[in-house]
Amino acid sequence: MVAAPGTAKSLAVRWIAEQLGGRYFEYLLGRFTEPNEIFGPVGLRRLREGVVEIETAGMLPEAEIAFLDEVFLGSTAILNTLLGLLNERVFRRGATVPAAPLRVCVGAANHVPQELSLAAFADRFLARVFVDPVADARLEELLEEGDTLTTSGPV
Repeated sequence: MVAAPGTAKSLAVRWIAEQLGGRYFEYLLGRFTEPNEIFGPVGLRRLREGVVEIETAGMLPEAEIAFLDEVFLGSTAILNTLLGLLNERVFRRGATVPAAPLRVCVGAANHVPQELSLAAFADRFLARVFVDPVADARLEELLEEGDTLTTSGPV
């Protein structure tokens, strides 16, 4: 989902996720987001045994529906791990290689990246929805009607 800041991308995704049901994961990515914030931390018990295993409970690898806000701001480590998760529905990290139950992953951004290094990652999102902000002339109507508003043309 591509739109300018303030166009309610997050609200729309949360509403759709609620309608679909299932385990939901959401995260706002930034340049300094660590992979363990998305995929889960290294299991310390297993690490003491010399095995790198990720504890994925409540994290993206166990989600059925995911929303990654500012998806193109993730680090190379995050985006490379996401490639396999989005394309093959498998999470690979150390000794952890479970099949992922992911049904839908929505990435949100303010613009489509132009960098060639992000092209392979951007292609993993099969549909691109460009969202325009609500026109100033209809903003008051939207505020009055809320989610009962039906559109009969451009909003």
